[in-house]
Amino acid sequence: MLHGYLRQATASQSIIVGPFIDDTDFKSPETALTIANTDVKLMKSGGTSVNKNSGSGTHRVNGMYSLTLDATDTSAVGELSGSIVVSGALPVVFKFFVLEEVVYDQLFVAGASGNTTQLDDIQAAILTVPTADQIADEVETRTIAATTVADKTGYSLSPVGLLAIYNGVTPEMITDIDQPLGTIGRIMVDQFATIDKMDPMLEPDGDAFRFTQPALAQAPSDAVAIAGLSARLPAALESGKMASTIDTGVVEGGLTWVQSMRLNNAAAAGRIIQVSPTELHIAAASNPGQVRITATVDANGNRVLLVLDPN
Repeated sequence: MLHGYLRQATASQSIIVGPFIDDTDFKSPETALTIANTDVKLMKSGGTSVNKNSGSGTHRVNGMYSLTLDATDTSAVGELSGSIVVSGALPVVFKFFVLEEVVYDQLFVAGASGNTTQLDDIQAAILTVPTADQIADEVETRTIAATTVADKTGYSLSPVGLLAIYNGVTPEMITDIDQPLGTIGRIMVDQFATIDKMDPMLEPDGDAFRFTQPALAQAPSDAVAIAGLSARLPAALESGKMASTIDTGVVEGGLTWVQSMRLNNAAAAGRIIQVSPTELHIAAASNPGQVRITATVDANGNRVLLVLDPN
């Protein structure tokens, strides 16, 4: 159990330790013990045990004793653990945390205002981070470069994919022969010539579309022509490829669009928890128990290390 905080390299810091209980009846407080500095063993940040530098213990009340630590005892920042074993009493252990002077003064001296620098930095960063809506708008409007799949073995074009391609062919694409339609767009232009002629070619069939009777009447009749047309349909435009690109496409630093939005949601709407004077946690917007961002800050509130969990 942590008993309190101490100021680094500072003399005359009084602490209370105990209670010291009689080692015979296991209940009576020992109020007249002699506790020398050599009876008090200190361990700094898990290091080797050393004797308390100087000074003995003084009984205060009900087996509780006061000790005075000096600059030598508190020389190292971090955990300061101690144990005391004296004749007639059960062993007593204690634990304090030594803070850098500037951090301790910002938190505990008279009139301390607290260290708000790190919180101000986080707030400023949040104000400059795009919101989830802004990212969604960017995804919706940004052009995604198409790729060419050379090996089309095992791919086929679904009715939904065919309809999406049909809806994407505009009159401008038909009339401007230099437009980069791609293979499937060029096949449609070659077969139907204009959008006006394509309109009567398809009709609804449940959740999909089918060719109308007039369209079937104009379709190639020999097997060679049909096989050639099918072989030219590119797998790159198969339905569902766009969603896969958004899920797996990397924005920067190895983060996908989805992972980036999770981190931005946490930064914009997640709970900020100050775990210690040097560590902050920012939780997921929808789950306060899941930490998305762990920030380590220095004595001036500057973030020196970030650990991200976007999954």
